[in-house]
Amino acid sequence: MPQYYHRPASYHSSHQNSRRGTNNPYSSGSKSHDPHRSKLEKLMFQQSAVRPRRPTGGPPWPSLRDAANTTYKVTLVLLALSSCLPPTGARYVRHMTDTNEAKPNDRQEGIAPIASISSQGCSASFFQLEKREPLPSDPVMALSSGHCYAFLDPGVAYSDKPIENYVYMIDEKTGAIIAELLSVKVAYATMERTDIQVIKTSISNQKLKEQFRTSPYILSSKGPKAGDSIEIVSSQHAKRLTSEVSDIVPQVQESRWSFHNAIGITKNSSEMLSGGFSGSPIIATNGKIVGSYNTKNEDGESCTLNNPCEIHNDTQSSVVIKGKGYGVQTAGLNKCLNDKYDFHPSNECDLVQPDAPNQSDQEQIQKIEAFITAHPSATFALYYSEEDAIFFANTTREADSDESVGLDYCNDDETMIKVGQGGTNFCTPTQNLHENQP
Repeated sequence: MPQYYHRPASYHSSHQNSRRGTNNPYSSGSKSHDPHRSKLEKLMFQQSAVRPRRPTGGPPWPSLRDAANTTYKVTLVLLALSSCLPPTGARYVRHMTDTNEAKPNDRQEGIAPIASISSQGCSASFFQLEKREPLPSDPVMALSSGHCYAFLDPGVAYSDKPIENYVYMIDEKTGAIIAELLSVKVAYATMERTDIQVIKTSISNQKLKEQFRTSPYILSSKGPKAGDSIEIVSSQHAKRLTSEVSDIVPQVQESRWSFHNAIGITKNSSEMLSGGFSGSPIIATNGKIVGSYNTKNEDGESCTLNNPCEIHNDTQSSVVIKGKGYGVQTAGLNKCLNDKYDFHPSNECDLVQPDAPNQSDQEQIQKIEAFITAHPSATFALYYSEEDAIFFANTTREADSDESVGLDYCNDDETMIKVGQGGTNFCTPTQNLHENQP
């Protein structure tokens, strides 16, 4: 489990980004007190006083014109705390790049390949099950590493846990944030024999396709084999690593945890893996998810944290390969999640059974789901640059808030937006997004 990707305390204090009621500590420049400016315009000047400007020569902020008219290749960034977002300038100059001189990726336009849990510095992906045809009403699900949720004790599994995470959709070409999606719960998480976390978001496949013109990956029901070509995609590092499966390892031991039938990654590719790749989807040549990257032997130690070893069935002795990376297989989720994407083990499910959800967790999840049903506008917020948002600033207001769940919302004929990295949500008439394009 590679080291986490943390931000300095000085960054934490000035970059809050929660839709659950947390606002930025804005500076009080003279422009922000101009009585003739709207609240949005004032906020834009306030934000620019505390937010680093993008480097000269870097790509522009996400464009309203692009957001309204362009079919995106998007990546998805799963965040719990915006304090761990990449620094503003760096985030907007990142591009999805191939290492190992891979051939240009030929995925179809509109596929949303990756995500990142930046509260723990992890990557993730959107997925749908292969076992049945996805329905428009199916929730969009995200897959990442279990240790990105918590270092769960061996033998422990969780399901139906409330979670304050957001899925950030990123333009793959520019690295700019397009939107954030509200998450509802952890549907399943464990570090027993595997290392996975499944998160349910508040948006449906249909809405994802209509609003963002994209669809999740399919989670393959078949695992990889030695020699298969794969792709490991990390939004945390904005890299797409082309590699091969070196072998399927019967058991990988890392400190107290063991991972069965782990995906071994060729050593020349593993050298490029680092903290932030955890949870990255492992993609087969058919474009389906076959695994999730989760760890690497960093220092050559044997069976310690960040230094996994291999346990082979024939000798039961440990083998250490410094620099080698590993992933866990994910095909089994097709047998353990029901049609509603809740954990529902069958006779074929080999994942550890979670404890029954407690009542308080269930009540909190029900509150969030009821809130989402009452306020569909709360499921996502679009991101705009200051330059683009000015075109509809006069008709934009600060979002309403439901204190019982700590979430913001807009009216049904409005769309929630954010400007720059501000913590405040605004509501603007949806029609504005079409009439006031720059």
